Amino acid sequence: MKTTIVLFCLALLAAAPAPTPEEALRARVKEFTQALLKENYDVAGRCVNPDLLDTAGEDKVKEKLRERMTAAKGGAKLYGRKLSSFSIRRVTIEKDKINATVVVYYSTGEGGGNANRREFPSQQEWVLKDKIWYWTK
Repeated sequence: MKTTIVLFCLALLAAAPAPTPEEALRARVKEFTQALLKENYDVAGRCVNPDLLDTAGEDKVKEKLRERMTAAKGGAKLYGRKLSSFSIRRVTIEKDKINATVVVYYSTGEGGGNANRREFPSQQEWVLKDKIWYWTK
């Protein structure tokens, strides 16, 4: 009985459709952007184009990400607001199916919450390498 259940579960997993390129990209953007909001630059760094990491250096790239988030959070704080969440609004995969542009809207709220929520857009560029999407800028 136990073996039958295990085999059934494996069959269900095998039958699950692979994510579309857009679904895979959205998942990667979500992972990257959540890591930035949580200031987890190790996770965010794993989403960065390996060529960029090789050229600029992993520590340098993480520092630049940290600087960007510090500036964004500091700017919000000046107005009594806090970055609280984000939403992926538009995903455009180019005709070459390797490059993509994603528009992410960050939300801020007053007093550290979501009161009087405001949103601002940010554009991200992504590239597909070895079936994995990577942030490039």
